[in-house]
Amino acid sequence: MTHLLQYFPQLSLRPENLPELRSLILQLAVEGKLTAEWRKANPDVEPASELLARIEAEKAELVKAKKIKKSKPLKPVSEEEMPFELPEGWIWCRMQKYLDIRDGTHDTPKYVKDGIPLVTSKNLYTGKLSLENVKYISKEDHEEISKRSFVERSDILFAMIGSIGNPVLVDTDIEFSIKNVALFKYHNNIDYCPRYILHYLNQISETLKRNADGAVQSFVSLTKLRNYIIALPPLPEQQAIVQTVDALLQELDQLQQRTETRLQLKTDYATAALRRLTTAPAAGPAWEALAPHFRTFFDETGNVQALRAAILQLAVQGKLTAQWRKAQPDVEPATELLSRIQAEKAALVKAKQIKKEKPLPPVDAAEVPFAVPEGWVWCRMINIFRFIDYRGKTPKKISEGVRLLTAKNVRPGFLKLEPEEFMSEEEYINWMTRGFPRKGDLLFTTEAPLGNVCQLSLDEKVGLAQRIITLQPYIPEIQNKFLMYSIMSDGIQESIKQKATGMTARGIKASKLKRLIIPLPPLPEQHAIVQAVEELLGLCTALEEAAGRRDVVLGDWVRAVVAGV
Repeated sequence: MTHLLQYFPQLSLRPENLPELRSLILQLAVEGKLTAEWRKANPDVEPASELLARIEAEKAELVKAKKIKKSKPLKPVSEEEMPFELPEGWIWCRMQKYLDIRDGTHDTPKYVKDGIPLVTSKNLYTGKLSLENVKYISKEDHEEISKRSFVERSDILFAMIGSIGNPVLVDTDIEFSIKNVALFKYHNNIDYCPRYILHYLNQISETLKRNADGAVQSFVSLTKLRNYIIALPPLPEQQAIVQTVDALLQELDQLQQRTETRLQLKTDYATAALRRLTTAPAAGPAWEALAPHFRTFFDETGNVQALRAAILQLAVQGKLTAQWRKAQPDVEPATELLSRIQAEKAALVKAKQIKKEKPLPPVDAAEVPFAVPEGWVWCRMINIFRFIDYRGKTPKKISEGVRLLTAKNVRPGFLKLEPEEFMSEEEYINWMTRGFPRKGDLLFTTEAPLGNVCQLSLDEKVGLAQRIITLQPYIPEIQNKFLMYSIMSDGIQESIKQKATGMTARGIKASKLKRLIIPLPPLPEQHAIVQAVEELLGLCTALEEAAGRRDVVLGDWVRAVVAGV
């Protein structure tokens, strides 16, 4: 135990390790590895075989007195069933040979306003018996159920259907009945250590879940529980195991609380630092203060995701390129870029390649969520993009042909080619009548999921299903990646959510998306922003990979340290 305790602070640094560490403690306990020193100090204890023989004699007397029914003979435990070698003095046996295993009713009694509580699996999931939110049954129904399963203090309850497991020790004298719950009882009050049985059931719960029966709803039968094998130590060693396990789990609980507090402080600091970055007039000083601590404060997946979001928000606010603007004071302002876009759009209308749309009102100051740098301009999405959407029934999917992209393929910032789906050439021609996407265009999902955007990276014909809009810039030189990162930023995503409609599946109509405003920098600054964003997102990827490697190494270390006890 001392050997294991010295590693607890390091082992519990990561919350992800704690469930595995708890499981390993229980595994070591039921294999007798936590009490090896105890056995050396107590060589003359009664072996478990004699304990079991005494229980068998006790059961025979209870059968003779007609207090219990004679159970069917259980087949001996075979060597193939034994998952590990037991210490001297222990014995393998089937659980029904040592315990009295019953179950509650599987029918639903009539509920009453006041009466006897009916406990189900939902009252066990916290690890302790809870009599809150129970339904009540009549005294008569309770007495009928109790003929099958009479619950007493220190018995153990075990969920049999749905959420299998969650064993709890009965710690109350209040009368109650059970439904779809197994009951582990004892044949006397002196030859059992209930908490050892509880720890053993906790240790085997995952195995029972994995091997459960039932196609619609999983369940474990009473027969399976009765025939399941248990590693039975001598009774004094059961008590020693419980003391050791309880001490280790208590120490782990305390470390978990300290770990959670430490991680919350780290998260709070990182959140506050990122908020300062995105709200400060200039990001330089705050960024310089935070950058040296990246690997300290951004070593969790959630924190790195927050850093990614902050980088995109800084980009769309022009705070990543403040120094660039100082070095490039004479670039063409975005108003002139916007004028060229409008001229190109007018030429396409004149050539009847696109339809003339009703003009939208200019961007009002009340619509602008934040100030943009000098030389930038706020404009509506329709001022930059040609919107190509597809309405009607999605084409029939076939095994090969023209690639068909659906909303499932459009991920935040990248195109995912799985699942691969195709449509026929004929349907492609008939379906894509509103326009054809080109390599480099942006693909935007209008619903399920809402607001995902990526760049079309394929240099081939592609068909697009419903719920995708192609955002095709009117001039080819515009930096599509900047526009993609802008749409991905928290500020623009929030605007999209606010304009979405629908009760169950929230979606945004093209007409509302066209009115959405977006900041437009000068063209050279767009390229500078993309370069800065990609360098910083590369850092985020490196941080995530480092966290992943550490998780794997630390997980292996947990197993190695505990296995070596």
